[in-house]
Amino acid sequence: MEKLSAANTEFALNLYRELCGQNPAGNVFFSPYSISVALAMTSLGARGSTQGGMKETLCFKDMPNDALHETFSKLHQQLYASDKYTLQTANRLYGEKTYSFLQDFLNATKKNYGAEPASVDFKGASEQVRGTINQWVREQTEDKIKDLIPAGAVDAMTRLVLVNAIYFNGNWFKEFEANLTNDQDFKINNNEKVKVHMMKKDTLFNYGVFKKLKCRVLELPYKEEELSMLIFLPDAVEGIRDLESALTATTLQTVSSKMKRTQVILLLPRFKLEQEFGLGDTLAKMGMTEAFSDAADFSGMSGSKDLFISSVVHKAFVEVNEMGTQAAASTGIEVKVSSRRTEVVRGLLMMVMADLPAKAKIIEMGIMGASILMMYQPFDMATGLPLDYMHSTLAGVLKTMMDLWLLSTNSREIFYIGGDIPEMDMELLALKVPDCISHRPRAISERHHWKASEHRTFLFFPSLPLVRNRLPVTYVAHFQLLVSSITTLVSDDIAVTDLAIVERRLDAFCKTFEELYGERSQTMNVHKLRHLVMYVKLYGPLFTTSLFGYESMNGHLKKCLHGTKFTPEQITFARTMSWELQRLAVAMQKTNESEDVVKLACQLTNLAGRSKATRLSPGIYRLGSEEKRYIAGDQLEAIRTAVTGHVDITTKYQHFFRVELNGQAIYSLEYGREMTRNSRTVEFHVDGVVRFGEVAVFVAVGSVHLAVIRELVPTGTPIVDISRVRNKTIQDALRTPLRDQVVQVMPGNNYRAVPIASLSRKCVFMSIGGDSYVGRFPNVVEQD
Repeated sequence: MEKLSAANTEFALNLYRELCGQNPAGNVFFSPYSISVALAMTSLGARGSTQGGMKETLCFKDMPNDALHETFSKLHQQLYASDKYTLQTANRLYGEKTYSFLQDFLNATKKNYGAEPASVDFKGASEQVRGTINQWVREQTEDKIKDLIPAGAVDAMTRLVLVNAIYFNGNWFKEFEANLTNDQDFKINNNEKVKVHMMKKDTLFNYGVFKKLKCRVLELPYKEEELSMLIFLPDAVEGIRDLESALTATTLQTVSSKMKRTQVILLLPRFKLEQEFGLGDTLAKMGMTEAFSDAADFSGMSGSKDLFISSVVHKAFVEVNEMGTQAAASTGIEVKVSSRRTEVVRGLLMMVMADLPAKAKIIEMGIMGASILMMYQPFDMATGLPLDYMHSTLAGVLKTMMDLWLLSTNSREIFYIGGDIPEMDMELLALKVPDCISHRPRAISERHHWKASEHRTFLFFPSLPLVRNRLPVTYVAHFQLLVSSITTLVSDDIAVTDLAIVERRLDAFCKTFEELYGERSQTMNVHKLRHLVMYVKLYGPLFTTSLFGYESMNGHLKKCLHGTKFTPEQITFARTMSWELQRLAVAMQKTNESEDVVKLACQLTNLAGRSKATRLSPGIYRLGSEEKRYIAGDQLEAIRTAVTGHVDITTKYQHFFRVELNGQAIYSLEYGREMTRNSRTVEFHVDGVVRFGEVAVFVAVGSVHLAVIRELVPTGTPIVDISRVRNKTIQDALRTPLRDQVVQVMPGNNYRAVPIASLSRKCVFMSIGGDSYVGRFPNVVEQD
């Protein structure tokens, strides 16, 4: 027990110094026990150097694994042993129901930490699961810790969340007299002081003066003197930083043993404090780097090495008053499957997502299992893949439908809207698309020259708003069947229930196509739509077998060939080797290799380092410069609502204008390029509710990184009023809801500040026909 106590104390002091360094002017309060327990529980599933890094960080390196977890189990039991105070702690595992965890891991967490496993649906209902976790934490902490897991933190890639919660309520051995409490000055530094409610007590305390530490220490006991609070008072007003540097586990033991009973007049502020931390970067800096990377080995959880820690969140609450202390804390550790693996269904082709270059993008296509290329001799790019929606859907079905609507030969048909081409051209060309769309659609009058990527952008975003008030409502509803189905199948987080809905919608689309447009328009490409869901089940989302990836790689593929024989084998070998080089480069950048070696590794894989990029937390980078300035107006009120504690109007805070979030660059309204582009419109979540808005600016308040957003309020008006649809097959197919790709909104003047991590995706903002819309961006951006 002594070894574990010493290790926990050393880890607590190390973490305290790190957090103080991040927020030198602010308060720091956290529960090292809660954090240590949650990480120790997670380390049960770690192996190799990942486990070594975690034990080094937690100061457990000298403790054998079995002894470590058994000691935690004994400590856990002892916390409940007293009836003199309330001290309760609980642990819980929330695991994805479709993911196979090793029974040994589940047994060990239950045996040593009392952590009951809960089977949940992260893939299909991540927001609902987040609410379940947060409700459990509230119950364990007597409602003191709310919303531990922030919006957007868990998603379809989450496989496990490990949670610890702790609650303490203890009365002082001798309570303060409330009538002696009055307002007094409390010095923050040599130049600043604030008014506080100062409590007073004149009695005997364990007390000591320590000249080497340049401080005085007093022990304030709780009821029955089983627990106590140690209070350190530096000799100098600004001596706190020197004291923090000098504190060690040994120093604390020395201080405790050398105090003597002394009559002291104690003046102690009455206070309440709530704090929250994202500890991922901090723990990585302290030595747990590998656990947060793709190189992580948590095979003790599932038998495979596909898991890593994506985030560690911690919230803490404390209230000190005349009667005693009430405190609570909770720690959540989110474990995800690597986003570089397609998990909806096991596909043959996989995308390797670059996490290091100037713009994150798909840089390689690798092989999962036997290569599909091996099945064809010779291999033909256009027909060698099972089904490519670039040709069949975009250049096939969509192009056919646009010709039906717009060609003058159909001027007598009910679906003809060719007379509106000039007006539609103006609306389409006025769109300011995000920077990641390199080819926005040209004028509709030039559609015969469109690239496949222009058809894709048109289908995903402006197509429905453009035809909504022009085509008869049944034709709009029919087209919505196609749009909603393709945008769902190209996503990287398809739920099984969504596949069933898409299958019904595509079947209804094909059944009614001939009825609406005539027999001659029923092409083979329309018929192929019926098979899309089957191919997604076999090979993964549509982007995994899309020729968009090969379009940008033709030049690379030519370099792979050294003759005309065995072409598929040559391509497969070369791409696989290039992928391995990429993994090597990433690994080297995470070590202490010299700059020249890292530069060479980047050159080998055509990578370039991000320009002026600063990592804020896992998956989030600040791009470009920043500036310090005051917060004012509506933005000030929004930030004050979002940040616990005081936001000073006389203090300058860091403002910045661009971030990269999970590979997507998001700009703010103040970024110059936004005059011609719009990469600032985003979707975000607050308390499980989907919201939209435009980022005004990004602000750092202490250790919290916020996006200040001007909200775009959904009107609640559906793109299609189902009750007006005259075809029962189409009407029935639309009754079962599917996530809307395009949402009608109203621009508002309300500002809201949210953590950057709660932004879930970029959106395309559109102003068409006097109405405003946002179109959700796919999580996977295919190269043109």
